Amino acid sequence: MLINYNKVFAFLCLILSCKAPVNKGIPLSPEERQATRDAVQRFIDGGSNANKPHDLEFIIALKPDSNLKQLEADVKASEFQFYSVGISKKDFIARRLMKLDFEAIVNIESRLMYIAQKSNAKYEGWGGFEVD
Repeated sequence: MLINYNKVFAFLCLILSCKAPVNKGIPLSPEERQATRDAVQRFIDGGSNANKPHDLEFIIALKPDSNLKQLEADVKASEFQFYSVGISKKDFIARRLMKLDFEAIVNIESRLMYIAQKSNAKYEGWGGFEVD
């Protein structure tokens, strides 16, 4: 019995790709990572409990020729389960309840940078309110 290893390899790749979606993103620069780290620390220094869920807003600036339908579809389809997405003036805002986890926030920022760029928009950053 002959085994076609190319077909076996292709089949395994298909199975693995179905179970582990690729998180396409744009890596943050060292300066952007530090800015996120500093922002998380400011929340904590201000008395916020990092282990409690925070209502965080991730903001994408829209341009006159931004593909809003594509942007909204991609954000909603992302693995981050935003509970609210919408427009506020010239910004697209995605909201999510989450702990102040530096790496989790960086992962979201990376993905949103990619989505924004793909839709001819610009990821601006994130913010929220302190939680006791």
